Amino acid sequence: MRPLRVAFVALEALPLLRSGASGAPGGAERQQVLLARELLALGAEVSFVTFDADRRGTAPEIADGIEIHRACAPDAGLPVVRFLYPRLTSIWGALDRAGADVYYQRCAGMLTGVVAAFARRRGRGFVFSSAHESDCDPAALMVKNPRDRALYFHGLSRADAVVAQTEEQRRLFRERLGIEAEVVRNACPRRESRPTAPGRHVLFLAATRPWKRPEWFLEIARAFPGVRFLMAGAPAPRGAHYARAIAAQASAVPNVEWAGPVPPEAAARLVRDAILLVSTSRAEGFPNTTLEAWAARRPVVSATDPDGCIAASGGGLVAPTLDGLVAAVGRALSDEEGLAAMGERGFAHAREHHDPRRCAGELLDVLLRAANRRERAGDLAVEPAP
Repeated sequence: MRPLRVAFVALEALPLLRSGASGAPGGAERQQVLLARELLALGAEVSFVTFDADRRGTAPEIADGIEIHRACAPDAGLPVVRFLYPRLTSIWGALDRAGADVYYQRCAGMLTGVVAAFARRRGRGFVFSSAHESDCDPAALMVKNPRDRALYFHGLSRADAVVAQTEEQRRLFRERLGIEAEVVRNACPRRESRPTAPGRHVLFLAATRPWKRPEWFLEIARAFPGVRFLMAGAPAPRGAHYARAIAAQASAVPNVEWAGPVPPEAAARLVRDAILLVSTSRAEGFPNTTLEAWAARRPVVSATDPDGCIAASGGGLVAPTLDGLVAAVGRALSDEEGLAAMGERGFAHAREHHDPRRCAGELLDVLLRAANRRERAGDLAVEPAP
């Protein structure tokens, strides 16, 4: 018996593993780092394959027990040819240096095909995890480049296991792609302290992308001129123009503050200081921000409700239309005791269903089975760390 070696392939995750690195990791990367740290505590050996965001070169390093193996810098190489060199070649090299028994990759894209091909060539396990409902439905897939779409579906078909965030995603995988996925819920950060003061702002915390509909949040803010609204989030890759346009619109609304990109620690403080969190997204996988809000005992008002957990838990209000969201925010703001009760119910739901150790244990079962399917792996296990 020897410990399972797991490699998370998350190219944008370096700033979450070591401070000082540039980049704008999102919810998918935060989930992977959270789960990776829990897997360490469960006895697995964990590494990450990332971009060389701080340009320190490809020499591996260890941060808090996690090995980091860098590919190239995110902007390295010449247009057109950079896909092959240095991007593809450096990713392949970093995967090889990680030397894992099983590779875990999250989010639809060309990387799915690359990691699947590497794992198959080296006789290692490969687990793919969805990050959004669109990952499970070819008609809704956000990957538009034909090459990248082909690589995604090629890799998906060769995964030893596919993980969904919700029961709805599992249904979509089965009905749209003929894939039997396993559900591993997103993990909730541990927050045991209660809010020390009333909330100070209504919060929008999301990447500034069109499908997140930040314009709706501005319309909600206009409906409540006496309440402070705050917007935070990084632009999408190649989405700086859209983010600047939203920032300009926000500056024209007197009760809206535009914070732009914020590091994880600052984002957590914004959530703790919030009256409530508002999600205006058209669709979601399972928002990390919902769990962050519940971990801080703050309620959520959302246009979407994956697996119906907001409605079922009572941890917030759901309204799919703009008018409905305005009404829901007004109802929440007018009932201070109700706000606190919703926050407590959300906290209880997250603690019961999204405990990080439990989620990591469920993922570990999937990873072990995927690794042990490969003949070279032998009999792998884990022993809890002391």
